[in-house]
Parts: sequence; C-alpha cells; structure tokens
Amino acid sequence: MNVLHISACDLRGGAARSAWRLHEGLRAAGAHSRMLVQDRASSDENVAAISAADSPALADTRRVLERMERQCIHQRRTPVSNTYFSLPAPDLDLSAHPWVQAADIINLHWVAGMLAPCGVAALRALKKPIVWTLHDQRAFTGGCHFSAGCHGYERDCAECPQLTEDPNGLTRAVLADALATLPGCDITVVCPSRWLADSARRSAVFSGTRVEVIPYGLDTRVFHPREKAEARAALDLDPDAVVFLFGADRCSEQRKGFGKMAEAIRTALDDADFREGVDAGRIAFVSFGEVGRQFAELPVPIRCLERVDSDATLATIYSAADALLFTSLEDNLPNVLFEAMCCGTPALAFDIGGVPDIVTHEKTGLLVPAGDCTNFATAMRRLAADRALREELHRNCTETVPANFELHLQAARYLALYRSLATGGGDTPAVALPAAAPVLGFGTRFAEFFARFAFQSERKWLRKLRAWRAWKNAAAKP
Repeated sequence: MNVLHISACDLRGGAARSAWRLHEGLRAAGAHSRMLVQDRASSDENVAAISAADSPALADTRRVLERMERQCIHQRRTPVSNTYFSLPAPDLDLSAHPWVQAADIINLHWVAGMLAPCGVAALRALKKPIVWTLHDQRAFTGGCHFSAGCHGYERDCAECPQLTEDPNGLTRAVLADALATLPGCDITVVCPSRWLADSARRSAVFSGTRVEVIPYGLDTRVFHPREKAEARAALDLDPDAVVFLFGADRCSEQRKGFGKMAEAIRTALDDADFREGVDAGRIAFVSFGEVGRQFAELPVPIRCLERVDSDATLATIYSAADALLFTSLEDNLPNVLFEAMCCGTPALAFDIGGVPDIVTHEKTGLLVPAGDCTNFATAMRRLAADRALREELHRNCTETVPANFELHLQAARYLALYRSLATGGGDTPAVALPAAAPVLGFGTRFAEFFARFAFQSERKWLRKLRAWRAWKNAAAKP
C-alpha cells in the first residue's frame, strides 16, 4: 500500500514529529510510506521537499500577507491567548506530483502555510481517499490553532475573542472558505485525542464528516524506563532527591500554563517541610527546552537542560525524574506526557483536553482541576512526601502505559483504516521529483479580504512615500 503523508515539516515541532513517527511505524509494518513536506530536516530518501513555484507576483503576495499578519493579527491580540494564529498562504497544487499520483492513500497532517481549502480541493479532485490527521484545531477555525475555550468555530468564527478588533471580518472570511469546500466531503478526519475529536464533530466544518480517534504511537524500544540511579548519574543529579521535571518548546505560550506552574511552586513553598526539603536539596526541579522568565524569579534552584533533540537523551531525562509537572490549560495529546509515562515517570497535570486519555488519576498520575494552583501545589507536596505513592505510580506507568501507545499499534490502526478506504494507486514514474509546485489562489472570501487589504495598504504606503519625498525636497531647498 502506497501511503503519502503531507506535512509542513518532517521533524521540527510536536505535530511534525508525530507525523514522522507514524511514517516510520507504517514502514516498519510493511507499508510503502512517504512524506511530502515544505521544511525537510531529515535525510530520509522517502521524504521529499516541495515549495511554491516562485514568481514576482508570489513575492508581492507574501509581502502583503506578512503585513496583514502583523497588522490584523499580531498587533490585535488580546490577553486571551498568544498561541499561534495563522492566515491562509497561497495554496500549493500538489495534484500532479508523482508521489501524489502514485498514492493509494493521502494523509494530511499539520499543513498550515502549505494547504488551505483550494489546495485540499485540488487533491480531492483526484478521487483518492484522504485522511486528515488533526494535531490542533486550525483545520476547522478561522485562524487560531487553539480556541482558548471559544466555540465560534461551531458557527462562523465571527467576533474572535483572540483579536481586539476585526472590522473587516477576517476570521469569518477564513472559515467561510473552509465551509464552502469541506463540509460533507469524503475526507476522513483522525484525531489523536477524544477532546479534539469532540471539537471536530461539533465544528461547522466537520460536523457531517467521519471522525475517528487514533492515539499517537511511540517507539518503546527508545522510550522505556532506564535504571533511575544510572539515569541520574548520567545527568549528575542527586540519587536520593525527589526530582520534579517540566519542559516545553515554548514556555511563553499562555496555554502551556507555566505561569500557573510558577504560582503552584510558590504555593507549595508556603509549606515549611516542602521549603526545607528544597533548601536542603532533597527536592529538586529540572527543566528542558525553553525556560520562561517567570522561573528565573522563583526562589528555587532549577537545573536547566536546555533544548534536547535526541530521543535517547530525552528518555534518560524522563527516567531520572520522579514526576513530570504538566500545567497546560489547553492541549491535544501532548507528546511529552506519554513519552515520560512510557519511561515510567508519572504525571501531575491539569485535567484538560487529551490529558485524561493518557493519565489515569491515582493510577498513572494525579489530575487536578484546570488552573487550580492550590490543588496542584497540594498534589506536589503529596508526591514529595510519599515515596510509596511515587513507586506505585511508577510501577503502574511501566506496566500499563506503553501497551496503549506502542508505535506498531498506532500503525496497525491506521493501516486498518487505510484498507477500508483504499481504491488503488499506481507506480511512481522514474522521473526527477519537482522541487516546486504551482500556486493556487486563495479561497473566494479570503481573496476579497486580501484584495481590500492590499489596496488600502498600498495606498497608505504611497501616501507615506509621497510625504517623505515632499519633506526631503523641502529640506533640500536653501
């Protein structure tokens, strides 16, 4: 079976790594899996990069889009959220690519900036089965990748709470193009978590679409428990301390909840025994990835391991910890959670999104209500004080979590879905693969918005240019 994954990236970012892992799992299961991406970081011969066919007109379009994103999005964000918010880029027409032509199944992943409704429509015209694996909510919203509790995507995405103002109806226009193309279509949507699947089913875009839940998979030959003493020795950590671990690529994202974590740690320090344990080094905090400024101000030492790109090193870090602290306020099926738990490290987390799909309260971790820093601090103190509880949670993680997130299990579930949909593709012609694809236009509604913005923006730029020239001429006169 020829499976083609289309993703903006192959390795950079959580969604990309999840797509890459599925690609590897399918190949291990005997499927002919390949990836078509814009940003290629791997050296895998089964991954090909393709970009938009360049032209002066496209360069002008990109400049206008950058201004639009800056003026209509970045300068108008409200305190509700600062998570990624993307506009449609000029769609790529991938329908003639040899790998697309040869595919039995086309599996879309995170394709922001690569495909939008027009590009998806070009693929649908081939009459090949399309599976769309969602890694966030962007496919059915007017621009946000996580809605911050808003349900506007169930209707029309008007009056977006993440923007201070939207006088020309940008988010409504973006969603309207999706609504004109995708509802009721033959795409099969796959979500890694029940939370994201429920959101997709409620959305105006996918309410009539088949939505399946298939959790992510992990190579448990890499992510498995190491001996804690050996892991700590490798990282030069105290073998007897209670080690709390946390990490993320972007601590500055509000939805990651690192402000809540800092508040919870401060609250835990109000307890004399906990503070004495921290001061004496019996309780330690370790981080990886970015660390926000809020942690630099905490009165606790934090061992910072910076960004980690090696899965084997990550598994060692997870194995060295007694518990993973996870304070996201909105998330799908976080890689960091099941990576840590497959290494035997239980999680203390807010009960949000896809987290309950991984963490079973009092069995493989502890869950507290979303944003409840007092209860989070209480649970942290409980873990620090109760060695028997830590050992029980570790044992339960080791015995139960890997079986639910084995990569071969994810691959098997996808293959079963593919086989139920497949119609048969073809052989890839022995020709050089194109490095660029033709560019399609925008959807109708967004194209109208773009044209208005471009006209107004250019007029404003010309006025500024004329004013500058007039000032220069005046200054040059004696």
